[in-house]
This record gives sequence, C-alpha cells and structure tokens, in this order.
Amino acid sequence: MNFPTLPPSDPVLEPGAYSGETWIRPDAYHASQRLSRSQIARLDPSVGTPAEYIWHSAHPPKASLAMVRGDAVHTLAQEPERFEAEYAYPPPGLNRTRKADKLAWAAFMDASGWELDESAEHLWSPGPNAKRIVGFAHEDGKSGKLSYGDCEIVRSMGAAIASDPALSAVLQGKGLTEATFAWDEEPIDGDGATLHFRMRPDRVNFTRDGSAMIDFKTSARGISPDKWRKVVELDRLYFQAGMYEHGYAEATDDRISGFFHVVTQAEPPFLSAVYRLDEEYLAAGRAEFFTACRILRRCIADDEWPGYSRSIVNLEPSDWFTKRR
Repeated sequence: MNFPTLPPSDPVLEPGAYSGETWIRPDAYHASQRLSRSQIARLDPSVGTPAEYIWHSAHPPKASLAMVRGDAVHTLAQEPERFEAEYAYPPPGLNRTRKADKLAWAAFMDASGWELDESAEHLWSPGPNAKRIVGFAHEDGKSGKLSYGDCEIVRSMGAAIASDPALSAVLQGKGLTEATFAWDEEPIDGDGATLHFRMRPDRVNFTRDGSAMIDFKTSARGISPDKWRKVVELDRLYFQAGMYEHGYAEATDDRISGFFHVVTQAEPPFLSAVYRLDEEYLAAGRAEFFTACRILRRCIADDEWPGYSRSIVNLEPSDWFTKRR
C-alpha cells in the first residue's frame, strides 16, 4: 500500500492513507475540511435535517470530559508508549481555589507545556508541544474542568486492559493505530457534487484473513450481546461501520475482512467483550451513508437546507410500543 506524503499540520488531505511517517495529528485531522462520519450522519432522515447539518458544521462540539476520557483510554489501551509521551496525570487532591494549590497547579501546567494568559491567572492554553491533561477539559476563554474521577477511571481501565493478554494483542497487534483515510465520493449517476470524506478508525489489524477494522468502545450501558446489540442499533453504530468499510476500500483499493467492536465497561470491574458486526449491519450502514450523500448533493445543488415539516404530523405508536401493551 502506498502512503502519500503530507505535512502533519496541513489541514487539507489528498485521497489516500496516512500512517507512520505521514501520520496525522488529531488536531490536524479535525482541522481538515473533509467531512467526517459525525457530520454526514446528521443528514440521515431518521436522525436529523439539512438545517441541523449546516448549524452543527458551523458550531463544532467542544471537548467534553467524556471525550477527553475516551481519547485517553483509547491511547493508553492501544499505544502505551505514546500515552506516556503525550499525556500527563494532574497532581492528586488539588483544590484550585486555594493559593497553595494554585501554585502547584501552575507548576504542573507549566511543566506540561501549557501557557498562562497573563491577563487572567486562571486561563491556560496549550503550547505547541503541550501534553494532554488526563481528566481536564479545556475550552478557549474558560478555566477548564478537572475531574479526578476520570483520572482514576483511565488508570483502572488501562490496568484492566493491560492485564488481559488476549485483549492487548488485539489492540496492539500488527497494524495501524488511528491512521487517517481520505477519499472522494463521486456521484453514482455522474450528476452532482463530488464529496470529500475522512475517517480515523481506532485500529486496522493485519491478519492472515485480511485487514480487520477495530473500533474501541467504552460503555456504561452494559456490554452483554443483547445490550450491545441495542446500542449498535439505537446509536446507529452500524452507520459508521458501513461508511468506514466503504471508505477503506476507496482510500486503499483493499477491503476489510471484518468490522469489530472491542467494548470495555466504563465502571468496575472494567470487563471487556469483542463483537464482530454482521454483514447485514454493514450493508445497512453503507445504504444509509449513500442516502445521506444524495441528500447533501441535492441540498448543494438547490442551495436549500430544510428543517422539519411545518405541518402538523400525526404521531403514531411504534411497533415496540404496540407490542409491549
């Protein structure tokens, strides 16, 4: 497989796969103008509307504590050495309202590569080589939220995964970790705009049976087969699987042999399970992805971004509601 070269800070990606020497940093990846799964998924009629797509495109979500925790766990589980180099745990037990603790916090942040706003002693911004602080959600212009509970969760989950040799082998085996894939989606009938996409799967493992794509998940809603099946369907995780399977083939001229979820509990005892998504899920995800692409092309062509119906809609009970009575 040939990997095109690209400066890691360049927000514009050419079609192809980026890993190794051409690995794209997370901040550069999110700065790309290409569409991601979370953006295009909003155009599925069962989820949202073009009007919401436009609004969310102009208002990207801020990093929450949950997102920071998820990124830290992903890195710790898959690349422990990179975690040590890029993350830092805050000193335990600090109360940032006390003077002595403020000084300890300032020393820690300075050592971690963060820069203090001289006009406001509590505002910090990451320097060019700053470490990511476990349990700390930073937002420009705000002091940021710190959760020691999240720090303990990251530590405990990392220890649980490291103590499971089989799971560690899956997450750290031969393959690509957080590689970036970019491709251009041409209209099937030749009519309409070419759409530009990106994706960043957690893992692509190279096995004797082919390339296996792995999505690492943490869940507080249960990880038994029945409960995880509901998560896959209600949260439409199959959309991501179908889109990523298609995107991998477009970006690499190769096909994945399977799409897997490695799911770990978000609370003690931090057990894990591995699920392979059935082909029916992948087919449904591909179909909904192509539907969303058609909707986006139509909106671009007409320059219209409608919301919900302005007429009164009669709301009928779902099959689930009817069956339960």
